[in-house]
Amino acid sequence: MNWGVLSTARIGLDWVIPAIQHSSNGQVTAIASRDENKARKISSSLGIPNHYGDYQKLLESEKVDIVYIPLPNSMHHKWTILAAESEKHVLCEKPLALNAREGEEMISACRKAGVQLLEGFMYRHYPHIAKLREMLENGMIGNVSVVRTEFTFRLDDPADIRLQKQLGGGALYDLGCYCVDFSRLIIHSKPDKVKAMAHYTEDGVDNTLTGMIRFQNGQIALFDCGFQTIQRSLVEVLGEKGTLTLMAAFEPGFQPQIILRREEKSESFQCEKSDPYRLMAEYFVESIQSDKVPTPTPDDSLKNMCLIDALYESAKEDTIRISDQ
Repeated sequence: MNWGVLSTARIGLDWVIPAIQHSSNGQVTAIASRDENKARKISSSLGIPNHYGDYQKLLESEKVDIVYIPLPNSMHHKWTILAAESEKHVLCEKPLALNAREGEEMISACRKAGVQLLEGFMYRHYPHIAKLREMLENGMIGNVSVVRTEFTFRLDDPADIRLQKQLGGGALYDLGCYCVDFSRLIIHSKPDKVKAMAHYTEDGVDNTLTGMIRFQNGQIALFDCGFQTIQRSLVEVLGEKGTLTLMAAFEPGFQPQIILRREEKSESFQCEKSDPYRLMAEYFVESIQSDKVPTPTPDDSLKNMCLIDALYESAKEDTIRISDQ
């Protein structure tokens, strides 16, 4: 199937476009930028046959079946709906939207047009995530009580879009969404309460946020995300018989390893190194061709968005100031 890419964002150029070009069932046939000269140069350097200086013109092209949207978070809503109205399937970068209301409108537009919508949680396609879930299902650490995740890196450029409020910047949107999604992937229960605290920039963007989610079955998810510390990407699942720890859980390009600890013994499991973006692209095409709703389903993505809304609300309301006395 033929892919079109809206924007020349770095994640597309560095990861997703090469992944699609190396996939077994897709090819990038068009790229668009608001700067047509930039689109022309990139299309030439990457071997993409068509370029546009307008996003809408790409959506109108009969040479495109699927649209990949790596635009700033604030633009996901508009361009997903316009892509659906142009009868294009949509792979939208995470987070799906800025809030659940936007997410509902995007999902509704795609369903009305009869096109598939997939939120770009590429980490779900890693073999080590499947391995970890298999180990849990086999009872290797018994009943799970806590899921702990962390995802951080240092971001010093104040002009970066991830620190721009008007573009939907924020640590929870950019990094914490992975933590929330992974916790829900492991804990098969409905969340019933959240708590969060955050540190904000002068412009009101969360550059550090910690959160807790309690589920109806008593399980708890803890996470921290932010742009103020070193690169960390870890998941830890705590059970009655032991723990499972996975380093570099959400990042591409690393050799993954799962560590199983039970009492005083530990065991390491090496996992296959792979390109999750290629696996995600191939999976999405297969889903479209077989007319199957891909996972995370749009409804699942909406549930993730509802939790993100709740966490942001908690972070704003639960700030307790301690006096000097």
